[in-house]
Amino acid sequence: MRDLESVANDVKINNDMNHFKFLSHALALLSTTFAQAEELWNYGDIRHYYDYDRSLPLEASLISEKTKDGVVEKIIRLQAADGEWMKAALHIPKGEGPFRLFLGQNAAAGGAQALAEVGYLCADIERRLGGERKREGLSMSLDENFMLSVWSRQQMGVDYRRLMDYVFSEYRIETDRVVMAGTSRMGRISVITAACDERIKTVIARACCADWSKLISGPGSDPSLEHFADEPWYDQPFFRRLTAAIDPLHYGQWLEGRKVLVQSGEEDKVVPTIAVKRLADVLEESATFRTYPGEGHRLLGDAVIKDTQAWLKENGLW
Repeated sequence: MRDLESVANDVKINNDMNHFKFLSHALALLSTTFAQAEELWNYGDIRHYYDYDRSLPLEASLISEKTKDGVVEKIIRLQAADGEWMKAALHIPKGEGPFRLFLGQNAAAGGAQALAEVGYLCADIERRLGGERKREGLSMSLDENFMLSVWSRQQMGVDYRRLMDYVFSEYRIETDRVVMAGTSRMGRISVITAACDERIKTVIARACCADWSKLISGPGSDPSLEHFADEPWYDQPFFRRLTAAIDPLHYGQWLEGRKVLVQSGEEDKVVPTIAVKRLADVLEESATFRTYPGEGHRLLGDAVIKDTQAWLKENGLW
């Protein structure tokens, strides 16, 4: 019989091969995306990396439906722009609409039930490389597979736009009251998606790093990411182009005139407040910047939720 170490090595080799195949596919897409390398330094066309064919048919099917306290909860399966299937969760208020629309992580404003009570239809999707979309040995974690993570985050922005296409086609929506919210990497995706899609009028960006390439090499950086600075590609133009594509810092010019709430926990050990504030500085008049003593990276305390609701109310959105 073969020893356990040999069997373990074979399993590792198979996993590594699967990882390599999927990563090669992601890198091929990335190399196409960044073919016009020098143009990216002007950031004039950076939003086009998130373009997709809006004429694609909206293939969707109902997985489950139930009603709780008058709010209809639906789980659907929706085809993404790249052909992949994704689950989406919808919480639909009473009545026929028109409804306000809240995309992304609704816990930021007290959860779907609280939002439905003030007329919001809440919509969110399963993350790439998570849930049914998970692939063994792969994740969106930057410290595990950086190139794949960049590609996955880029595609998540397109996924949310695709979700909006579906919601707008199926429900009556108040076009001036479309909000998107996210925390950490989902905060980054929220900012970029809004910059790429003018249907999103308001963004709540929580614990959102404005410039990831600075975060991993500057004071207060996450120790788990410091090893990137020793990689041979770290200081190369290709790396800078990759990080630029997922750095909200470069998208501020397209958010002018829209409302953005930027939130940071003063005890955040993952994304320090100074890294979050850079986003507010870039957005200038469009942004409201708030910090919360005693709050860490998750920002789910009652005081934070109440402040978020108060900010929405101040802006005619609650």
